[in-house]
Amino acid sequence: MFDVAQTTAPKKESPIYPDDRTRIKALMDRSPIPITIGDSLPAEVHALYQPDTRSIVIRRGLGAGDIFRALAQELAHAEIDRGHNDYSRSHYNFQAYCAAYMLCKKFGVETATFRFGRVHERLKELEPQHIRAELTVMKDAAHDISRRMHRMLAQQRQQQQQQQNRSDSTTR
Repeated sequence: MFDVAQTTAPKKESPIYPDDRTRIKALMDRSPIPITIGDSLPAEVHALYQPDTRSIVIRRGLGAGDIFRALAQELAHAEIDRGHNDYSRSHYNFQAYCAAYMLCKKFGVETATFRFGRVHERLKELEPQHIRAELTVMKDAAHDISRRMHRMLAQQRQQQQQQQNRSDSTTR
Protein backbone atom coordinates (compact mmCIF):
# COMPACT_ATOMS: atom_id res chain seq x y z
CA MET A 1 0.00 0.00 0.00
CA PHE A 2 1.20 3.48 -0.87
CA ASP A 3 0.01 6.91 0.07
CA VAL A 4 -0.66 9.03 -3.02
CA ALA A 5 1.95 11.50 -1.74
CA GLN A 6 4.58 8.76 -2.10
CA THR A 7 3.92 8.32 -5.81
CA THR A 8 5.35 10.27 -8.71
CA ALA A 9 2.19 10.17 -10.81
CA PRO A 10 1.06 13.59 -11.95
CA LYS A 11 -1.65 14.97 -9.72
CA LYS A 12 -4.91 15.71 -11.44
CA GLU A 13 -5.59 19.42 -11.27
CA SER A 14 -9.06 20.87 -11.20
CA PRO A 15 -9.95 22.44 -14.53
CA ILE A 16 -9.91 26.22 -14.64
CA TYR A 17 -13.06 27.58 -16.24
CA PRO A 18 -13.52 31.07 -17.62
CA ASP A 19 -15.78 33.46 -15.71
CA ASP A 20 -19.50 33.63 -16.60
CA ARG A 21 -19.20 36.65 -18.86
CA THR A 22 -16.28 35.19 -20.83
CA ARG A 23 -18.01 31.82 -21.13
CA ILE A 24 -21.17 33.39 -22.59
CA LYS A 25 -19.11 35.63 -24.88
CA ALA A 26 -17.25 32.55 -26.14
CA LEU A 27 -20.55 30.72 -26.69
CA MET A 28 -21.84 33.61 -28.81
CA ASP A 29 -18.56 34.17 -30.67
CA ARG A 30 -18.80 33.45 -34.40
CA SER A 31 -22.32 32.15 -34.03
CA PRO A 32 -23.62 30.96 -37.40
CA ILE A 33 -26.82 32.92 -36.79
CA PRO A 34 -27.81 36.26 -35.19
CA ILE A 35 -28.57 36.28 -31.46
CA THR A 36 -30.78 38.99 -29.97
CA ILE A 37 -32.20 39.79 -26.53
CA GLY A 38 -35.95 40.19 -26.28
CA ASP A 39 -38.99 40.38 -24.04
CA SER A 40 -41.48 38.56 -26.25
CA LEU A 41 -40.78 34.94 -25.22
CA PRO A 42 -43.31 32.97 -23.15
CA ALA A 43 -42.54 32.91 -19.41
CA GLU A 44 -41.17 29.34 -19.37
CA VAL A 45 -38.88 29.85 -22.40
CA HIS A 46 -35.39 31.25 -21.75
CA ALA A 47 -34.22 31.25 -25.39
CA LEU A 48 -35.63 30.16 -28.72
CA TYR A 49 -34.10 29.20 -32.05
CA GLN A 50 -36.37 30.28 -34.88
CA PRO A 51 -35.62 28.20 -38.00
CA ASP A 52 -37.74 30.35 -40.32
CA THR A 53 -35.62 33.47 -39.60
CA ARG A 54 -32.49 31.50 -38.62
CA SER A 55 -32.06 33.50 -35.43
CA ILE A 56 -32.09 33.06 -31.66
CA VAL A 57 -33.87 35.24 -29.14
CA ILE A 58 -32.76 35.20 -25.47
CA ARG A 59 -35.00 36.35 -22.65
CA ARG A 60 -33.81 39.57 -21.01
CA GLY A 61 -32.84 39.43 -17.34
CA LEU A 62 -31.64 35.83 -16.98
CA GLY A 63 -28.76 34.73 -14.78
CA ALA A 64 -25.49 33.66 -16.38
CA GLY A 65 -26.08 29.92 -15.88
CA ASP A 66 -29.57 30.10 -17.38
CA ILE A 67 -28.28 32.09 -20.35
CA PHE A 68 -25.51 29.58 -21.03
CA ARG A 69 -27.78 26.52 -20.71
CA ALA A 70 -30.55 27.97 -22.87
CA LEU A 71 -28.26 29.48 -25.48
CA ALA A 72 -26.21 26.27 -25.74
CA GLN A 73 -29.37 24.29 -26.45
CA GLU A 74 -30.65 26.74 -29.04
CA LEU A 75 -27.25 26.97 -30.74
CA ALA A 76 -27.28 23.17 -30.89
CA HIS A 77 -30.65 23.39 -32.67
CA ALA A 78 -29.10 25.84 -35.15
CA GLU A 79 -26.12 23.53 -35.73
CA ILE A 80 -28.41 20.55 -36.26
CA ASP A 81 -30.59 22.58 -38.66
CA ARG A 82 -27.47 23.47 -40.68
CA GLY A 83 -26.53 19.83 -41.04
CA HIS A 84 -29.92 18.21 -41.69
CA ASN A 85 -32.34 18.91 -44.51
CA ASP A 86 -35.12 17.24 -42.53
CA TYR A 87 -34.79 19.53 -39.47
CA SER A 88 -37.76 19.58 -37.13
CA ARG A 89 -37.46 21.09 -33.66
CA SER A 90 -39.56 18.37 -32.06
CA HIS A 91 -37.52 15.61 -33.72
CA TYR A 92 -34.14 17.03 -32.66
CA ASN A 93 -35.06 18.52 -29.27
CA PHE A 94 -33.52 15.63 -27.32
CA GLN A 95 -30.25 15.80 -29.24
CA ALA A 96 -29.99 19.59 -28.71
CA TYR A 97 -30.76 19.11 -24.99
CA CYS A 98 -27.97 16.54 -24.68
CA ALA A 99 -25.52 18.72 -26.61
CA ALA A 100 -26.28 21.58 -24.21
CA TYR A 101 -25.62 19.26 -21.27
CA MET A 102 -22.25 18.25 -22.76
CA LEU A 103 -21.27 21.90 -23.23
CA CYS A 104 -22.30 22.79 -19.69
CA LYS A 105 -20.23 19.91 -18.29
CA LYS A 106 -17.24 20.83 -20.42
CA PHE A 107 -17.26 24.52 -19.50
CA GLY A 108 -18.18 24.24 -15.81
CA VAL A 109 -21.81 25.37 -15.89
CA GLU A 110 -24.18 23.88 -13.30
CA THR A 111 -26.05 20.85 -14.71
CA ALA A 112 -28.40 20.03 -11.82
CA THR A 113 -31.46 21.20 -13.79
CA PHE A 114 -30.91 18.65 -16.58
CA ARG A 115 -33.15 15.59 -16.35
CA PHE A 116 -32.52 12.34 -18.21
CA GLY A 117 -35.02 10.02 -16.52
CA ARG A 118 -36.84 9.14 -19.75
CA VAL A 119 -33.78 8.40 -21.89
CA HIS A 120 -34.31 4.65 -21.60
CA GLU A 121 -37.86 4.97 -22.94
CA ARG A 122 -36.66 7.03 -25.89
CA LEU A 123 -33.86 4.66 -26.89
CA LYS A 124 -35.20 1.21 -26.00
CA GLU A 125 -37.06 0.74 -29.29
CA LEU A 126 -34.19 1.89 -31.49
CA GLU A 127 -31.70 -0.30 -33.31
CA PRO A 128 -28.03 0.16 -32.35
CA GLN A 129 -27.21 2.00 -35.59
CA HIS A 130 -30.04 4.48 -34.93
CA ILE A 131 -28.80 5.05 -31.37
CA ARG A 132 -25.31 5.64 -32.76
CA ALA A 133 -26.75 8.12 -35.29
CA GLU A 134 -28.56 10.03 -32.50
CA LEU A 135 -25.37 10.14 -30.43
CA THR A 136 -23.43 11.40 -33.45
CA VAL A 137 -25.87 14.28 -33.96
CA MET A 138 -25.41 15.29 -30.29
CA LYS A 139 -21.64 14.96 -30.40
CA ASP A 140 -21.28 16.86 -33.68
CA ALA A 141 -23.42 19.79 -32.50
CA ALA A 142 -21.58 20.05 -29.16
CA HIS A 143 -18.19 19.68 -30.90
CA ASP A 144 -18.85 22.43 -33.45
CA ILE A 145 -19.93 24.88 -30.75
CA SER A 146 -17.09 23.85 -28.44
CA ARG A 147 -14.51 24.29 -31.20
CA ARG A 148 -15.67 27.88 -31.79
CA MET A 149 -15.58 28.55 -28.05
CA HIS A 150 -12.08 27.13 -27.66
CA ARG A 151 -10.82 29.21 -30.57
CA MET A 152 -12.09 32.43 -28.97
CA LEU A 153 -10.82 31.45 -25.49
CA ALA A 154 -7.38 30.58 -26.90
CA GLN A 155 -7.17 33.95 -28.67
CA GLN A 156 -8.13 35.68 -25.44
CA ARG A 157 -5.48 33.77 -23.45
CA GLN A 158 -2.88 34.65 -26.07
CA GLN A 159 -3.79 38.35 -25.88
CA GLN A 160 -3.62 38.26 -22.07
CA GLN A 161 -0.22 36.58 -22.24
CA GLN A 162 1.07 39.21 -24.67
CA GLN A 163 -0.20 41.99 -22.39
CA GLN A 164 1.43 40.31 -19.41
CA ASN A 165 4.73 39.98 -21.28
CA ARG A 166 4.60 43.68 -22.28
CA SER A 167 3.87 44.79 -18.72
CA ASP A 168 6.64 42.56 -17.39
CA SER A 169 9.15 44.07 -19.82
CA THR A 170 8.17 47.66 -18.93
CA THR A 171 8.56 47.06 -15.18
CA ARG A 172 12.17 45.94 -15.54
